Parts: sequence; C-alpha cells; structure tokens
Amino acid sequence: NNVGNSEHVPREKQPWKYDKENKLQPRALESNGSILYYPVWTKGGYCDNDPFGRPDDDIKLYETVEECCEIATGSDPPDIISPLMKPSNQPSARDFSVEVISTGKEGCPCIDESDVLASLVERSCTTSDGNIGVLGHEGPCVGYSYGSGGCLRHDLIHDPICKLTDSGEADIPNYCFRPWCFVDVTTCKQSSSDRAIRSKYFPRELGTDLFYSYSTCDSTAEDWLIRYQRLTALAGASITTIVPAYTVPLMYKRNPSGDILTSSGSEYYDSSVPFEGVFMIYLEKLMGIADDNFEVTYTFGSQAGRRLHPSSKYTAAIQDIQDGLADLAIGRFWITAERLKMTSFTVPLYYDKTVLTVWVLVITLITATALLSVWFTRYGKKFRQAGRPERQKKGAYARLALDEFLHKGMFFCSAGVGQDEDATLPQKLLMFGFSFFILIVVSAYVANLAAFLTRPVAFDGTIEMVQQSGMRLCAHPALKTEFEIAWPTVNFVFSKSSYVGMLDDYAAGKCDVLAVGEMDIITDVERTSWFCERDLVLTDSLIIE
Repeated sequence: NNVGNSEHVPREKQPWKYDKENKLQPRALESNGSILYYPVWTKGGYCDNDPFGRPDDDIKLYETVEECCEIATGSDPPDIISPLMKPSNQPSARDFSVEVISTGKEGCPCIDESDVLASLVERSCTTSDGNIGVLGHEGPCVGYSYGSGGCLRHDLIHDPICKLTDSGEADIPNYCFRPWCFVDVTTCKQSSSDRAIRSKYFPRELGTDLFYSYSTCDSTAEDWLIRYQRLTALAGASITTIVPAYTVPLMYKRNPSGDILTSSGSEYYDSSVPFEGVFMIYLEKLMGIADDNFEVTYTFGSQAGRRLHPSSKYTAAIQDIQDGLADLAIGRFWITAERLKMTSFTVPLYYDKTVLTVWVLVITLITATALLSVWFTRYGKKFRQAGRPERQKKGAYARLALDEFLHKGMFFCSAGVGQDEDATLPQKLLMFGFSFFILIVVSAYVANLAAFLTRPVAFDGTIEMVQQSGMRLCAHPALKTEFEIAWPTVNFVFSKSSYVGMLDDYAAGKCDVLAVGEMDIITDVERTSWFCERDLVLTDSLIIE
C-alpha cells in the first residue's frame, strides 16, 4: 500500500517482526525520509498486521510510537509493544478508525439519515453503550448515526459482533472493516456509476426507503451481502423435517444394542431415538455453511398421511408438508406431477445414470502398462543411456509409447499376452499382472454372454422392447400417472401397496420386468441382495425423466 511517496511494501518486508521473546515490534514505514508509525488491530492484539495485511490509505500516520499510542488508542507504548494478548486497558474494536474517511464521491455523496432512524420509535432499543438506538431487521440495536456522517466503518462502530471480546480472541468478520454510508439513490443513478443498494436492514415496511453504497467509499459490499444473506435466509428458524422410512445408509435409527435398523418399528415414533445417516450429515453440513443460523428437528410421518396415500410413504410425507405438519421431508423422492401440486422440490442431489467405469479402467490399465513397458524394456534402458538431445528423446519416447499402447491393446483384444524369454524381471512381472487382468475381464464377459444366450426370453433391456413383446412391467403406484401418459400401450402392473409390494408382485410372477431407479437399489443393502438373489440387473434404458 502506498504511503506518501513510498513504494508498496512487500509482504515479507512488512513493518513488523518477532523479537526473541516472541513479541511483535513496530518497525515503521518510511516516507520521504521520515519514519512513520500507525495503529493496527487484529484478534491477537495491537502489534500485528492490520486485518488486511497492510495499512489502509485512511489510517493516520504518526511521527513517534508514543504519539501513535497515546493519541490513536489511548494506551501506553508498553501495552502496544506486547505479546499477542489483549492488554487490560485495550479499547474495543469500535474505538478504531472512527475518523471520517470521506463524504463519498461527487456524483454519489453521503447523506444524513439519522432523523429517519430516529423516527422509527416502534423499533426503539438500547444499544450496548446504553444509548437509545434503533433495531435493524435481523440485526443489533444501532445508534441513530448508523450510516450517516460520511464514509465510516459504521459496523465497526455500532455492531457488537465487531467488538473485541475480553479474551481478545474474537473472529471479526470482514464486513466490519468496510466503510460505507447512506446515499440518495436518485442522485447516484443520474450522476454516478457507483452502486446504490436498497436497505433491507431497515425495510420499506417500516415506512423508510433507505439506500446505501460501499463503492462511493471505495469499498465493496460483497462481505456484508454474504453476511446478511446468511442471517436472513432462514433467520434462526427451526425446521421440522420428516423422515418417511429407513434406507440404510441414507437414513435410519438404531436399537438399544446399537444395531442399525432396516425396517421401522415402535422406535420410529420415539423422538428420543435420533435419526442417523447420510442425509442427516448433509443437513449438518448445510447448517455449518449457514453459520448454524437454523436448526433441524427430525420427526415421523403422520398416520393420516399414510391413510390418504397407502401406496407410498414418501407421498404421505409430502401430504404432511402440505397440511402444515412439517417444513421439509428428506429421502429419495421421485418428482411427479401429483407431488409437484402439493409442494416444491430442491434441485436433485442424484441422477440415475450409467457409468462407463469398466471401459475407463480398461483404457487406463492398457495405457499404464504401455508406459511402464517402455521404461522396463532393455531398449528403453539403452535409449536413456544413449545421451541423445532432449528433444529427440521426447519424440522417441512418444513413438515408443504409442507402439506399446497398440501392442498391449492387441493383447487385450486377443485375450492373451506375448512371451519374451529375454524380457527383464520387471517386464515379466508387469505382463503377469496385465494377463491376470485380461483373465478377469474375459471370464466376466464369457459368463455374461453365456447367461444372455441361454436366456429363455430374448430381451434387449429397453422400454420399447417391453412394449413390443407385451411383457408385464411392475411399477410403483406413485408413478402411475407419469408412466401411463408416457407409455400408454405398455402392460404395467401397479402394486396396491408401496415399493415392497411391487417387489412382492414380481416374486409372485405377476410381471416379467421391474421399473426401478438405480439409486433405489445401490443405496439399500437388503434391496441390493434381493435383486442379486434373483439374478436381476439394471439396464441403461430410461423410462421417464
């Protein structure tokens, strides 16, 4: 930061250093041959860099340490040059930088709105200093001068969050150090490019229409806007959240022995037994992001909702939200037309999809084997010892790598590897591992091919094939409307109960194939076992989206 005519002070040469007693000593800034001192403050004490790691343009400089300490902070020099602990007579953060930085830019000057704040008698309160002030929306009690009097660090002066605690270890938010002021929006819009923002701290519902600006004070509003958004997003609300059913490991409870329960019993209705699972961890992370500005209370679904929607506990949970019994429901919800009429949904956390993991693994292993082959062969060793120019080496290595990649690719496609008695030991070990990988892939391929060829009914795994062959398709009743609209000629079999009823229908031979989502299977251990025991596999055929 430029001070006078001095150059920018690099971070490693900033005017502070540790002495042998682990204390911070002010060294000074040099300007026009003079040594100048300035007061700074962080959570650790005075003798540290200022909150942004450099002196601000608006900080007043002093010719002596004594003058800086006595005039700027009201403390003696021994308290300033001290260990990183708060001195007993250290003033609070609000006592710093209360001087007017500016009155705003010419086209968007600061204005005095203290009379407007004083008129809000219904919001009258007592500030932390014992003075009469006004209560902001979702904020502290502030004085009438808040935002008025020019470009100031108003939050540093008025907001209790910006004050240093007795221990000196407060984490002061960045917005506390940003200067701003109230402005006239009409003037700013007409004569300036500085940003004016309507105040939500004192909303129009109170009979005011105030605007503020950080940019007219050469500052930024981003820190405050982020802070205010977090404060008002949920405003400390307590969110009642329904857990429709147990799905290990997403959401579940434990019995008194600590064992995970996969089906609900009496403990489901016992609020003293906490819910656990991935979704609970997810909401805890959201609470952390929101600075714990809301809390979540988990509860069970009502019997009335399940009576209205006996085929789906999830639709019953949404019914409870519509009836005002809860604010939120978590789980693996399908977004259907019926459910959208009852409530809104978040952005999906997971999409059913087919991942080409096997092919990525094959190509990766072929590439790795090819590169290692270049390195382990005797030719590669001789080439490295040849002393050729670096450019020739890179080109030759690239050609050798491509040749080995094609060579190993042919090995994989032919389900075998070449035998070279003159190969080095590392090369033989590498090819042994590669041949074992080929054996596993070929065995899996042959087993699946045999199962397909011996299948009594030819089926290519698409909804179109089900439609043409007239096969019976078991589906969840919650998706009945969507399925029948999208595929009116498919022979659907909808169970009269929930997801379990659909699986029971398949086990009873009422249908030939099942309409399920990938997440419905892979996130439930027991359900995965049920499908595996019946030799059922997922296809990549999408029915509805």
